[in-house]
Amino acid sequence: MIYTLIKYLCSSGIGPRRYCANLVFSGRVLVNGKISTDLLSDVDPENDQIQVGDRKLIPFDDHVYLKVNKPIGYVTTVSDELNRPIILDLLPKELTARRLYPVGRLDIQSSGLLVVTDDGHLTNILTHPKFMIEKEYETILTSPLGPNQISAIVKGININGKRIGSVKIQQIDELGQCRYSVIIREGRKHIVRLIL
Repeated sequence: MIYTLIKYLCSSGIGPRRYCANLVFSGRVLVNGKISTDLLSDVDPENDQIQVGDRKLIPFDDHVYLKVNKPIGYVTTVSDELNRPIILDLLPKELTARRLYPVGRLDIQSSGLLVVTDDGHLTNILTHPKFMIEKEYETILTSPLGPNQISAIVKGININGKRIGSVKIQQIDELGQCRYSVIIREGRKHIVRLIL
């Protein structure tokens, strides 16, 4: 499919139109290895190699779906005012030109699998409460939960005046660890820490 250069740059997540135009006018955009300063020149992402600075752009006709193992110490966001490492820092440079974002969140002290995508429709399905998608977390506690505690959690508990229902919890047998699987449909901040 043929696009104007400016439309392709904007759609690739480089930035807003004015920013993209400034990149083109300043000679930072290359098409097939040559500087292009014409906003309205035609490009075919399937056949042309488009580059901004040292970043090669990939065709955006298809959505990107990534599984990312977020380590402790990374923030699950696309930018951070405190300049902490963000989940997008873990991605290959050529993907960072796309408008990718994490689906859901893990706090900075947590590690685990996250989906990173540019597919807003999928993100909505996975995160909106009306779709009732279950999310599974594994956690290690300093001491085991008693049967009464587990029963109370499964029946539903109130946190900050809101009822949390539909919690499944199961101990995972591991030598010397109090490890649990927690399956919930809620997506609130620190929800697993608050439940346990």
